[in-house]
Amino acid sequence: MQVQKAPPNMQVAIERIARLTQENERLVKENSMLLEQFIVWQYNAHVRGLSDRDLNKALPRVDLRKTE
Repeated sequence: MQVQKAPPNMQVAIERIARLTQENERLVKENSMLLEQFIVWQYNAHVRGLSDRDLNKALPRVDLRKTE
């Protein structure tokens, strides 16, 4: 029995699927780590009595043209 090589366009698709699968696995892991970090921050904010208003306060504007 002879093994046939996949046509070029099929090989491109196979490689793309492999890349996307790896990227998806990385993103799932990264998302899980970020969720864990958020839970820590959420707990710490609660313990310190920070409100949603405190947490959602806009960042101060920074003038990037100004040097110190």
